[in-house]
Amino acid sequence: MEFVVGSAIVAALVMLIFAASGGRSATSLRALRNYAYVLCFSIAAMATGADLVSLMVLALPAVALYELAAFVSG
Repeated sequence: MEFVVGSAIVAALVMLIFAASGGRSATSLRALRNYAYVLCFSIAAMATGADLVSLMVLALPAVALYELAAFVSG
């Protein structure tokens, strides 16, 4: 479980750095927001099983970092 949480946070941080360096525009990140949310929660659901608390612990930081990337890139 720790590996999955760590991997999700690192992937979101890499995306944040990529967006901050100009790799993605804020418009494109905002256009893909719905898909990113579904992807974050789907991966969290597959990784944690039926535990709702663990799902939120994994998905919400990834979503927050995605929103931060959209804010920083714009």
